[in-house]
Amino acid sequence: MQTKTSIQRFKFFQLRALILIGILLSTIISYSKSYTAVFIEVKNPDKKDQTKINDNLKIQEFKPHTVYLFKSKEIQEQNEDQIFESVEHNPEFKGGKISMYKFLGSNIIYPKAAQKAKKSGRVFVRFVVEKDGSLSNFELLESLGYGCDEEAIRVIKSMPKWIPGTQNGKPVRVYYKMPIVYKLN
Repeated sequence: MQTKTSIQRFKFFQLRALILIGILLSTIISYSKSYTAVFIEVKNPDKKDQTKINDNLKIQEFKPHTVYLFKSKEIQEQNEDQIFESVEHNPEFKGGKISMYKFLGSNIIYPKAAQKAKKSGRVFVRFVVEKDGSLSNFELLESLGYGCDEEAIRVIKSMPKWIPGTQNGKPVRVYYKMPIVYKLN
């Protein structure tokens, strides 16, 4: 009698551990590669209704206590519009940073109001480098005032297309933060 109870307890803890592993895998994989992990306990795999999870997904053969991974179209579509903070390969100005600084230096006009007020400092602008390399969603993070903010955004908006950032070998939308320094001689 005691061995039967201990076997039942073992099966209960084994099932509980498998469920926890399924939840853990679901969380990790959903965030990293847009997959959905589904834990399915099949008591009677011969029934046809158990081989269908939803209208779009059918599995020919279930194995008991198995975690199945499915690429979810909804998650994939959501990720298409996702804006990344960091990626495998960051977006970059064509020609590199030196070309970017040359572009900024030759196009920024120090605002007269800032010159009169003898104002110098930094303006931080955040924008999105799109999948095609175009720039959008301009946002001022740190302001200097006296027309410096507007000038920084004007020049950044006039930049040519960038080389887009990539994640898993595909171009993606990426936030980029750029400081523009104003310094009087």
